[in-house]
Amino acid sequence: MGSRERITGALLELLKTRRLKNITIDDISKLAGTDSSEFHELFSNKESIIREHVKILLGPWEEAVNRSGLGVKSNSLKILVEHMKANKDFYSLLKKRGLYHIVSEEIYRVCGKAPKYMMITIAMALSATAALSAAPMGNVQEQSIVLVSVVDEVVPQYDIENEETKVRGQSIVYSTDSIAKSDVSTSFNIIQSNDSNCRGETAIVVSATELTAQIDGKTYTTEGVDIVMDGISFGSSADITHSYDGIVMAGYNVGSFTVNWKTNENLVDAVYQANITLSYIAL
Repeated sequence: MGSRERITGALLELLKTRRLKNITIDDISKLAGTDSSEFHELFSNKESIIREHVKILLGPWEEAVNRSGLGVKSNSLKILVEHMKANKDFYSLLKKRGLYHIVSEEIYRVCGKAPKYMMITIAMALSATAALSAAPMGNVQEQSIVLVSVVDEVVPQYDIENEETKVRGQSIVYSTDSIAKSDVSTSFNIIQSNDSNCRGETAIVVSATELTAQIDGKTYTTEGVDIVMDGISFGSSADITHSYDGIVMAGYNVGSFTVNWKTNENLVDAVYQANITLSYIAL
């Protein structure tokens, strides 16, 4: 590992317990096993370390944007959503330390290549591990929504609603009553959740995890998950486009989808849970 990587790692480690303003260059250099002169050769200041790291992390997404744009036919949204999930601890740390503006500015820089009416809404799946913890039927786990606005317009917000439990939220921990000896199938709606004067299109990504249970200290999962929308099978992640014009009222049903789980017939009866999450990008 080179000095640049060690310095970056040292700062991220120190940020777990201190704010950036309370961390000195000497603190970083000591933990990284370098000296202050080497620090200044590599970085202009402490914040530049974070900026460089964020740019590197978002590199694959930027490449996807350059390749195929930000339209609904592009896979760049899925790449960004999956990236945010995979690196949720890092982005949560930046938010906790008041440094998330660095991420927003980097996303803005990349999206500056898009049409001027583009707006980005990133739904960070901060509750991605919640499926492994005990939760009552329909327990809603709130996600952190970070808005990067290219123009001064209102972005519509959406919820997932389960018709069976009448719970709503951008991330739902869905629980079964008991594991069935056949496939499990549950339907959800995507609901407009705010009164907004909006125009344009929204690309919406829905994702689902396997049904998971903790039994006698062991973790059990089903053998497959599939999201079906308008009769089309998408696997564990599906995207749709919602067009809106004028005032979009709260409670409007944007679309519906069904999640099918392939169960393991050899498993004992138990309460199983899965995360159903929603992310979207307004164009």
